[in-house]
Amino acid sequence: MSQIYMNIIQLKCQYLLKYLISSLVLSGNFEAVQDIVLPVVLSEKSKYSDVFTRFTEALYDKFDFDEALALAKEFSKVAQDDLLLKSHAAELQAHAVLMIFHVKSKIYRTVSLKELTEESGIRNEEEARARLEDSIKKESYFIAEHD
Repeated sequence: MSQIYMNIIQLKCQYLLKYLISSLVLSGNFEAVQDIVLPVVLSEKSKYSDVFTRFTEALYDKFDFDEALALAKEFSKVAQDDLLLKSHAAELQAHAVLMIFHVKSKIYRTVSLKELTEESGIRNEEEARARLEDSIKKESYFIAEHD
């Protein structure tokens, strides 16, 4: 994502933030949400706001995990009404919850797998652990790719 694309989103098409955030959440590139998208979300919040931008702000600016979790649960409802996101609604919500626990694990160095399993809809704690570990590995990959 070059600065030119981000400028276009800021100037003309703020609603594209929804799709940008969705694609980054689904890809597991959580660091890009924080590093690239968050500044745009914060600068545009007076002009544009939706569940995806509020989620990003709650998670990365306010570190309000309860609000972020409530907004993550709204993802599937909003995505069901969107032609482009409809087929990814459940997956989007699960990845958003995983994203919350990923940030929690970075801050607190520990998370409850039981809570992650319950909130994300992942079938069991072992799968939840594997997904969280995978997101941490992806983060390392994305960071190394930028260096």
